[in-house]
Amino acid sequence: MSILGGSARPRGCSHAHARTRVSGRTPFPSSQLQEQEESDERGAQMSVKLVAMGLCMAATLGLTGCNGDGSDWKKAQETNTTDGYNAFLAKHPEGEHAGAAVKKIEESDFWKKAQEADNFDEYEAFLVKYPQSEHVAAAIDAMKHVGDRDWKGESVSQGESVSNRESDWKKAQEADKLTPEGVGCSLTSEMTVSLYWSPVAGAIYYRIDSSPQADFANKRTIWVSSSSTTYTDPKVRQGRYGAKLPVYYRVAARRDGEESKPSAKCVVQLLPSKGGSRCQLCGAPAVGYCELRDVYVCSHHRFFTSDEGTRWECP
Repeated sequence: MSILGGSARPRGCSHAHARTRVSGRTPFPSSQLQEQEESDERGAQMSVKLVAMGLCMAATLGLTGCNGDGSDWKKAQETNTTDGYNAFLAKHPEGEHAGAAVKKIEESDFWKKAQEADNFDEYEAFLVKYPQSEHVAAAIDAMKHVGDRDWKGESVSQGESVSNRESDWKKAQEADKLTPEGVGCSLTSEMTVSLYWSPVAGAIYYRIDSSPQADFANKRTIWVSSSSTTYTDPKVRQGRYGAKLPVYYRVAARRDGEESKPSAKCVVQLLPSKGGSRCQLCGAPAVGYCELRDVYVCSHHRFFTSDEGTRWECP
């Protein structure tokens, strides 16, 4: 195991240890090395706990945050623009306030389309859907203006009809034509998940569900803008990182508060090593065992980048 461009190596894993794990082509070291590994593991876990405690204590003092999206959410609310909420979601796709940000973006989009249509029915539809919106007074004034204009026989602007837009979306939803297709996922060298799907016309956001269970009884929710049909999930780790595989994913399209049916699920899991002869990420011939990631890897997947941005070769 080596770090590219330098001689440093990860704490708790000596070169001799790594060579033992690779040359024997077996995940089980000698009892002495196993005891050392367990000791290193306990030490690493204790360090992580101490760091986490320190961060949370700092949060209590107002120095930082454990959940991380509070200050950014406040900033997005103060800005109160679609761009601001989109920026928040890009940074916190599964944060505590992600769902609220999506709703604010949908409300803004609905209001914009109502203004473009500029007729009584569309403003009324907006008021029915968002009776607590900050745009309520403007919508009522616009309805009065439109009523006077229509009475006088003045021309109406030619914007897209929100009612027609909603009707078309709901018809497609009922016909099950909005469910994302082509959903696929795979493990990367960094032990993250690369997820992708086909675009859905008219979608404003996509909701990604992630779960260690095939029935999604216990799931995480991730929000992704419709400008993207890919997502890299950094929260899947193996070995020392502590996460469990397999992990299941599914995707739904969202617009104006309505969602499609979830897509077919895809799953990421380690492939069998076949006695250490096969890469557990892609199935190609293995070149050795990587202790840091706890997997057998091929010549392509032996290289990976750590969370800190360091490029490693392991084994």
